[in-house]
Amino acid sequence: MALIHVIYISTAKKLYESVELESILESAVRYNTTHAVTGMLLYVGGSFMQVLEGEESSVDAAFARI
Repeated sequence: MALIHVIYISTAKKLYESVELESILESAVRYNTTHAVTGMLLYVGGSFMQVLEGEESSVDAAFARI
């Protein structure tokens, strides 16, 4: 099994409130846990940075979903 990493930065179309960010994070955790994807999600001042790690097909599917 080969692991890959995808690291990306994106700019949000709007500034998110903490309740909205919690919802995004909960959704990501549910999906990623089910699909064996790990990583991290960072939000600062309207920008996201995310790291996704796992098998290539799982990471590709998670990234396509984003």
